[in-house]
Amino acid sequence: MKKILYTAIVLFCLSSCTIESNKEKESSIEDGVLLRYNLNEGDEFLLEVDVDINMEKEALEMKMGMSVTTSVNNTKSNSINVNSIYNKLTMEIDMEGESEKYDSENPEASDFSTAMHDMIGSMIGIKLNHEFTSNGEMISTPDYESLFTNPQMKMQMDGFNDQLDNMIIELPEDTLFIGEYWEEEIIADGITSNVKYTLTDITNQEYIFELNSKITGSGMNGTQTGELILDKNTCMINSSYSTLNMPAIGMEASYKYTGKKIR
Repeated sequence: MKKILYTAIVLFCLSSCTIESNKEKESSIEDGVLLRYNLNEGDEFLLEVDVDINMEKEALEMKMGMSVTTSVNNTKSNSINVNSIYNKLTMEIDMEGESEKYDSENPEASDFSTAMHDMIGSMIGIKLNHEFTSNGEMISTPDYESLFTNPQMKMQMDGFNDQLDNMIIELPEDTLFIGEYWEEEIIADGITSNVKYTLTDITNQEYIFELNSKITGSGMNGTQTGELILDKNTCMINSSYSTLNMPAIGMEASYKYTGKKIR
């Protein structure tokens, strides 16, 4: 059971997007766009993440969710400092007909929920500080090691914290045109994810990207496809969805991100 949960959380981590610019030009608009974070002190954003995993061979279905608020502390010439707070964490597991649930807002609902809360509940409400440049390159991230004295808690939270670090996408240095893409390579626990994001459309309010990814390693070969939408003014995530398929291990998963500015 622990191995299956750890595998799922690693795959949750691999859905993130810290992007290194490697562009190919196929078509263009007249001027292109230079993607940069445009944030101001006092801005506040809410991001909700939902992951639904089905592992047929293991008769396992699992849903994970988190709600995170990110507040801008200050902005300097080329750096932005933010605090992120976990508002809520949820997990629902159905394995071989047995179901367990965890909701950080109702931690005493069952023995399983209480045990989960003992491992990860202390993360709720803690301010986690990140500093990054205007194009999303990380300058500093939280010292997670100092927060996790319990090894089991660290394992359970690794996927969530990697997601938190990667909510700020590293944007390309140069102007981007419709039809261009950039690629990234993410390696975690012997699994490699090669991700390609293509700018497909620009609306009055959004930048829209197509997602295509190939995943290899540890017998977990698969593909992931979907869409990422960034707010045109701030470059923060408005929404994202993707589906992951790994036929060799009988796994299917869906990932959904919903973001909005709340102040």
